[in-house]
Amino acid sequence: MSSTAVESSRPNSSIPATGTFTASGVMTQFRYWHTAALLNNGKVLLTRGINGDSVQDTELFDPTTKFSHAGPMGSPRANHTATLLDDGTVLVVGGFSFATPSGTFATVDVFDTATNLFTPTGRLGTARFLHTATRLNNGQVLITGGQLRTNPTPLYLNSAELYK
Repeated sequence: MSSTAVESSRPNSSIPATGTFTASGVMTQFRYWHTAALLNNGKVLLTRGINGDSVQDTELFDPTTKFSHAGPMGSPRANHTATLLDDGTVLVVGGFSFATPSGTFATVDVFDTATNLFTPTGRLGTARFLHTATRLNNGQVLITGGQLRTNPTPLYLNSAELYK
């Protein structure tokens, strides 16, 4: 019986899959309903979220040095999206906060990995949270669906917008 090499079906087969988890440090604050975006430099940007109230900062996870503070973001937000753009920046879109009267954001920020700063850029036509954001092959980002926080019943959205 001859033996032949079997090619792995995993995209990056040089990384062994052990099927186990190991502790990887402790975030600077506990948070949920946040986002995590993998950056081109291998770090992970964690943006806002909730920890009983709106989390007031962002942080970076570096596989070698673990968690550290990142730059401040203008609006407290949760259930937003964070999408890596072709130029290596991160587009942070929409979200909601219990701390604001309307609750739902139309604000958009871009995180620059070179400076660790967030810069406001444009506004959504419709404020939304619990939406999706997908980077398209042409570099644009498709924002779809989500929810608008209205009392007493939320408004579910079937609209879409393109970030160019």
